[in-house]
Amino acid sequence: MPPGERLPAGWASAVGMGGSEVETLKNQLREAQMANNDVLAQMKATESSWRKCIEEAEQKEAQARQELERCKAKFEKWRPPKSPELSRLLHKLKRNVAREMRDAQQGFVIQKVTEKHGKTEVRRVAVCPHTQILKWCHANESFGPTAKTLDLRLVQKLEFGQAARAAKIIPEASPWHCFSLVTAERSYDFIASNENSTRCFVLSISRLCEGKAEGVFRTRHDFEVTKGWARLKLGCKRRGSSITQDFLLALQKVGEKLPKAAPMQTDEAYSKPMDIFDFCNEPKDEPRERIISTGSNIQSFSSAGGATPKNATPNGSFKPLERLASATDDLGANARGFMAWMTPFGSSGAVWPKAGETWVFTGAVEHVDLYRSAEGTEWVNEMTCRSQSERRMVTIISALPQQNMVEIRGTDKLKFVKGWARMVDDNGNWLLEKAPMK
Repeated sequence: MPPGERLPAGWASAVGMGGSEVETLKNQLREAQMANNDVLAQMKATESSWRKCIEEAEQKEAQARQELERCKAKFEKWRPPKSPELSRLLHKLKRNVAREMRDAQQGFVIQKVTEKHGKTEVRRVAVCPHTQILKWCHANESFGPTAKTLDLRLVQKLEFGQAARAAKIIPEASPWHCFSLVTAERSYDFIASNENSTRCFVLSISRLCEGKAEGVFRTRHDFEVTKGWARLKLGCKRRGSSITQDFLLALQKVGEKLPKAAPMQTDEAYSKPMDIFDFCNEPKDEPRERIISTGSNIQSFSSAGGATPKNATPNGSFKPLERLASATDDLGANARGFMAWMTPFGSSGAVWPKAGETWVFTGAVEHVDLYRSAEGTEWVNEMTCRSQSERRMVTIISALPQQNMVEIRGTDKLKFVKGWARMVDDNGNWLLEKAPMK
């Protein structure tokens, strides 16, 4: 029977039910409907109460997050009050050079520059903090009555880095390994073997000469900052650039690693695909800034009111053939340089060096940079290619033709100079060749 349609009047008698039974069923049906309505009402009330609870919880969560952010901001701004004892302790810890003083007291084997001839001698040098003297002797001897000394109370100036006399006399040495002690009579010049020994001597001598000599370092931080700036300035000088140029180049390299943003198309003329004829006659209403490829790794920027590019004619149209020829010339030069060092034979017919061989600089460059590893990322030193009028000779320790790197060690007075150097420069010129047989 369809819903909503009533039963006929004689349906009860047709199924054999009396009037009392029908009334009983009706009453049961009414009770079931009422119970169902009560359950639905309770469910709606429960749902509304739960919704209110959820809304209150969300409000409390939002308030708690705001309170947490306020507490974080307040905590970052808050600094605990420093007591005088804590301030003195922090100041003493900042100026603490006990570790450097201990190592300098034990001594290091470093090089000392002679006063008359300007040559280097290997000596064992140590600091005596109790007597305030600097003593040195031969490397294979111990400190005894024959050891020479310098009273640090007579030192008038401490020179470090490029200002030191040792760095000026011995250009092959790293400036941040050099320090000089200047007295009223003469200058005592030293070249340390590494950065640790340099730091120990400079800081310990600075502490013993504090208040009596110029150029001393009060803290380890001051020394590291001076050393870092010295390395940065010397690197810029060797590359023939400035700090600003290197900083911009570093920013450009970082920018190349970042994901490129999608270009914004604001003009319909530039939203269509690029056609080859667009290079032949460009419109005069160019955008304010566009990148012009010059065939090299450097991009030049021009604006609508700027100078005309070198590949453009006076009427503003570009010459694509000249741009293509310029780019092809640069690509050919780079390819020739790449193939020159990838092949096992250079222009002079010399094979790739082997470990233990003695090679000599070709004289293509004046200085060769030395790196800590074959990757060529960490610069450690520099070696001049000539000693007066003669080309300098080196000993090959190992070679990696695939990376265009060789590990070399100096000879004679430069035996302490060691590092990885490039075998062929960017122009395809070999920097080393096998030394002739004597």
